[in-house]
Formats: sequence, structure tokens, C-alpha cells
Amino acid sequence: MTMYEIIQDIRALKNLVESLEDEDGNPRDPSDEERKIVLEWIAQGEEAFPQKADNICKLVKNLEIEAAVAEAERGAHKKELDRLSRTAKAREHKAQAVRAILHDAMNILKMKKYKSALFSVNIQAAAKSAKMADGSPVPPEFAKPLELDGAKVRAAIEDGSLVSIDNMLYTRSGEKTGIAWLGSETIVIR
Repeated sequence: MTMYEIIQDIRALKNLVESLEDEDGNPRDPSDEERKIVLEWIAQGEEAFPQKADNICKLVKNLEIEAAVAEAERGAHKKELDRLSRTAKAREHKAQAVRAILHDAMNILKMKKYKSALFSVNIQAAAKSAKMADGSPVPPEFAKPLELDGAKVRAAIEDGSLVSIDNMLYTRSGEKTGIAWLGSETIVIR
């Protein structure tokens, strides 16, 4: 068998193996017809069998090496994705820290707004939220297991069944609820 014929046979076998994919591109087992073609190709001559068997082994080894390379690339990509995630988190934390510095500086200077040609900065009140306060028992209708139901607390404040005095919530009858009604500020950069 000439080198050209061997190369042609290897190409034909590789094309056949690569065509063994389903419609989604996933590997599949060869059909009876495809199996028959490979067996006929091998059986064309007893004298050519050792060469053809070696060619099949070479193809198998090359496919295994390609699989190992693909797995190594996958691992490298995962490491890179993890590194990029850590970098993104670190940069977000830095941005939050610098934002807090600007917020503190504006509070010290008693500035609520700053505008330049590039940016507009406003300090504005954020929505109030309910938090458990000083360990006082929380009425069960305002509690979720291990947490407050902020929506119910807000609704109770709006309908007047809870009253806020010095950031603490009380019932209409004056009983302390153990719920703090806190507001905060946020800085908005546009």
C-alpha cells in the first residue's frame, strides 16, 4: 500500500468517525451500515490489515490527544473565568469604597448635590426598611421565620396600626414592637 493510499484511507476513516454525530453535534454509535463499511475497509486484504490496524490506532490516539487538549483548554478557561470573577468582585468593592469616601466627604461638607461637566452627584434618601431592633419580641403577624416581613410592616405603618417614634415602631396602644424603622442615604452618580 502506498503512502498516498494510506493517507487517503486515514482521511476517509477520520471523516467517517467525525460524521458519527447526532443532529445536536453529540457523538453517537456507528450504524450497522457504517460499521459494515469500516469492516469491509479493514477486510480488503489480509496483507493490508496490520497497516490499517495501525492507522486506526493512530487515529484513536490522535482523537484521545485532541480530547485531552480540549479538556485542558476547558480547565484553563474555568481558571480564567474564576480569575475574572474575582477581579470583577474586587473592582466592585473598590468602587463601593471610593463611593463611600465621596459620600462621607459630601456629608462633611454638607453638600447634597454636586454637578460638573462630567458628572452629576446627588445624595438622596433611600427607602426605609424594617429591621429587628433591641431584642424586644416582634409581634408574630409582622415576622417571617427568622426575619421581618418588611412589606407587612410598611403596610401597617401606612394604615396607622404601627407608629414610628425615634426610629422605633410602636402599636397604636403604645406597646414597643421591637422593630426599628430605619432610613439611609445612597449616593447616585450619573
